[in-house]
Amino acid sequence: MNATCDTAGLEAHYKSFGEAENRAYGCETDCTDSNNVEACCSRSAQPFKCRSTVQFRKCRQAADGLINASSIQGEDRQYCTKLCTRLSGRPDGVSYATSAFCTEALRPPRSDATEASCYAERYPDLHAAFCKNTTCDTAGLEAHYKNDGKAESRSYGCETPCIHSNNVEACCSRLAQPFKCRRTAQFWKCRQAADGLISASSIQGDDRQYCTKLCTRLSGRPDGVSYATSAFCTEALRPRRGDDATEASCYAERYPDLHAVFCKNNTCDTAGLEAHYKNDGKAENRAYGCSLTTRDSEAACYASRYPD
Repeated sequence: MNATCDTAGLEAHYKSFGEAENRAYGCETDCTDSNNVEACCSRSAQPFKCRSTVQFRKCRQAADGLINASSIQGEDRQYCTKLCTRLSGRPDGVSYATSAFCTEALRPPRSDATEASCYAERYPDLHAAFCKNTTCDTAGLEAHYKNDGKAESRSYGCETPCIHSNNVEACCSRLAQPFKCRRTAQFWKCRQAADGLISASSIQGDDRQYCTKLCTRLSGRPDGVSYATSAFCTEALRPRRGDDATEASCYAERYPDLHAVFCKNNTCDTAGLEAHYKNDGKAENRAYGCSLTTRDSEAACYASRYPD
């Protein structure tokens, strides 16, 4: 990414021309939201990767319940269904592979009796009350869920929707594999933070530690790149900064001409670099410190996406 892009000029270009040309602004692959994905991706430097990213995001949204699963049809549905199998067993794919979407896409059609039996199998007290000799009372189990189970935050049928529960701990504690259930719910939180669907600051304690570890684990994996390169991971993994000398050194490292003038023997002139930015660098659209501002970063991504 070139840090010396004309941010104001790029913002003006997008406002005046880019938006009308269906170009995607910023660092996200926003062709997902385009009215014409094919046209949007055709302008990308990597159109096939762009289309696959859009397709994967659709699958992810269906798995997270953000869009109706029935809206995924044709080639998109085939692709999403294949992903259910590919990601099965992978730590970075567990939330997708165990989602209601995949469960529905891969399972044979189930009967009411099967759904009721799953409900009973999940809760030993119900199994003892409604099942005898491997046969369960379907009507009785349906009535129990309607009259009591729903109010008790129990999960009916053969799926495990604890990720949507108001009390994940209580929901998972009733299941045959409570640890796996909690981990799935935890991963779903991480995924939401990475996708910007919930505030990253809402992820704290054990959840934050787990989500931060995932940033490293998923780095370099094709199916984890969107998570590992998200703003959440960038912030979670970067060294804590803030001292003047470090910020000035980052400024010098970014621009070889400044490094040659202001740095000798691994030591940089902090005051000199600060003065340079104040007097000249800012006017030259240079980026100060150890990270680009959101505005500069978004503009630079827009420029790198379109060679023209």
